[in-house]
Amino acid sequence: MITMIAFVPLGIDILVLKYIALMVLLIMIPVLCIFGFIYMLSCMLMIGNFSVDMKILDFVNFKKAYAHIRDNWANYLILLLLLIALSLILQVGAFILALTIVGVIIIPAFMFYMYLVSADLVAQFMKTKREE
Repeated sequence: MITMIAFVPLGIDILVLKYIALMVLLIMIPVLCIFGFIYMLSCMLMIGNFSVDMKILDFVNFKKAYAHIRDNWANYLILLLLLIALSLILQVGAFILALTIVGVIIIPAFMFYMYLVSADLVAQFMKTKREE
């Protein structure tokens, strides 16, 4: 409430500020969802590219990443669905663990295990690409 009082001398109504904040939220939520989806599509694939040759420049080698997707798109879609399911399991599991004091202590280990599982899924995808 203190920050809104600062705008009152400028002649801006508080109701107008609430509508502006609502409009910003309605615009930013889809934009952030799109950026999250792009991150999900690209980051794991780039990590997989890096893990194959262990070269820093392979992380940003978009041509090689596109070749992986082009040659193995069905497995890539399966990988994305598995990563989405894994993320949902992580969120539900962390919520259930957060209900107890002992669970709060276990959450970091649970998240680390989920990251290991997602890395294993990406490694399996990269391995199937190399074998074909």
